[in-house]
Amino acid sequence: YFLTDGELSRYTYQNAVTSGLVMRDFEWVEQFIYSYRDKLAAPYQESVFSFNLARLAYEKKQFDQALHLLQLAEYKDLLLNLAAKTLQLKIYFELDEFDLLEAHLSAFNIFLRRKKELGYHRDNYLNTIQFTRKLLETNLFDKKARAALRAEIEAAKSLGEKEWLLGQV
Repeated sequence: YFLTDGELSRYTYQNAVTSGLVMRDFEWVEQFIYSYRDKLAAPYQESVFSFNLARLAYEKKQFDQALHLLQLAEYKDLLLNLAAKTLQLKIYFELDEFDLLEAHLSAFNIFLRRKKELGYHRDNYLNTIQFTRKLLETNLFDKKARAALRAEIEAAKSLGEKEWLLGQV
């Protein structure tokens, strides 16, 4: 039903993986990722496949494997590239690799500032960087500081990683 001329849209593929990850049905997600890999358009096949395997590894807390998978692909799709950079950011944070995270945040910020054509996506990712930095700078043992950061994140309009950031607070 979702195939067009024998191909599965990379967006449909990613949406199916996202649905499975939200339901935490990791076995189904892994089977889907491998089963429909060859149905993806050739130019995006490896990057979409590797990225979605990395997402699965991340959700399973297999952070080293997720990082390795993110490095396997060349991201020709700009939005997929941004999603991969965001996943990398989250992994560095969760591994307490704060020096790597800071370098990544700086490089990510420069990348975004050079990509004027991103429109609202640009603001979303810049906000993710900003709040990740605030998360690093805030003393989370200080209840008032933590509450203030939580309120600021909750009030943010363009922030795709809101749930993850709130989870870290």
